[in-house]
Amino acid sequence: SSSSSSSSSSLSLPSSSTSSSNWITSVTNVLSGALSSGWSDLSWAFNSWGSSTVAGVNGDSAKCGTVEGSGAYKIQGFGGSFQGKQVLDFWVRQNNNVDPDFSVYLSSSINGECRTLNLKSLSYVQIKSGWLEYQIQLNTFDWRSNSGSGTFNGCSSTISDWDVNTIVFQNNWGGSQYFCISDIKIY
Repeated sequence: SSSSSSSSSSLSLPSSSTSSSNWITSVTNVLSGALSSGWSDLSWAFNSWGSSTVAGVNGDSAKCGTVEGSGAYKIQGFGGSFQGKQVLDFWVRQNNNVDPDFSVYLSSSINGECRTLNLKSLSYVQIKSGWLEYQIQLNTFDWRSNSGSGTFNGCSSTISDWDVNTIVFQNNWGGSQYFCISDIKIY
């Protein structure tokens, strides 16, 4: 497959819902070898190993580092990044055949955080050479419900889908652990 520097493409992917008439036509590639234009790395207590140290699941460079206790890999996009989307899709690397103990949450740089999900409590959809693929319905991050499928409605009455612009992968341990992530997409 070819890599594109565009942050959005017009691919037609089937929706994860059971209705075959739902089609997703817009994929935002957040991380594919490097962060896409409009996205910034705002990580804390994350000691990067460099951009070409580890190959990601599809051969591009993965984002890897040692994350200190309660540190995080945090990336921030722009208002509307999640509007009209349904799924957060990403790959994380196992550490010596053990799933990393991290949580993921979305947030608004202005209005606060969405519901936090522990990766160990979620099921990954596939494993490929030690990489685990997660596909999380965006509405799972909503404080008002845990409805799952459908177009993202934001996280609360004060955090709309337009407001959400940040993805955070936070270390659940008090000590350091390795973290590698590849191919982050929103669709």
